[in-house]
Amino acid sequence: MVSIIVTFHNAERNIISCLQSLIPQTAQQWECVVIDNASTDESEYQVRAYLFDRRMRFIHLNEQIPVWEARKLGLEMTKGEWVIFLDGNDYLESNAIQALYLAVKKYGTLCGVANFSVVRDGKKKFHTLLSECRLSSTEISD
Repeated sequence: MVSIIVTFHNAERNIISCLQSLIPQTAQQWECVVIDNASTDESEYQVRAYLFDRRMRFIHLNEQIPVWEARKLGLEMTKGEWVIFLDGNDYLESNAIQALYLAVKKYGTLCGVANFSVVRDGKKKFHTLLSECRLSSTEISD
C-alpha cells in the first residue's frame, strides 16, 4: 500500500484539484492523510466533501506548525510501505502512484523521485529532476 500525506494551509483555491487527482488513480491500494495546518479560509469544508472515500482521513490542527512536523504527524498515522508527500497545491497524474510504485519495485530502490510540471495561467511546463534517469512508459509497464 502507498500512503499519501497532504499538508496545506489556506489552500481553498487548490485543495480540490489535489484531492480530485487521487480518486481516479490507476493504483487503488492507497490511503491518504490530509492535514489542515490551521487554515483560516474555507479549505476545511472543501476537504470534508471528500471524506466519503474511506481511504481518506482528515486532521485539522488548531495551531500552525512547521510543514515537516505536520508530515511527521501524518507518518505516525499511516500504514503504507511507501509514502508520497503532497502540498495542497499539488496534484497527481492518474497513473502517478502506479508508476512510482512499479519503478521503485523494479529497480529495488529505497526511494523514488518524479518529474513534475508547473501549471501557470493554464499552461503546463514540464520539468525533469534527473533526465538521465527517466524511465519510459514501456519500462514501467513491464
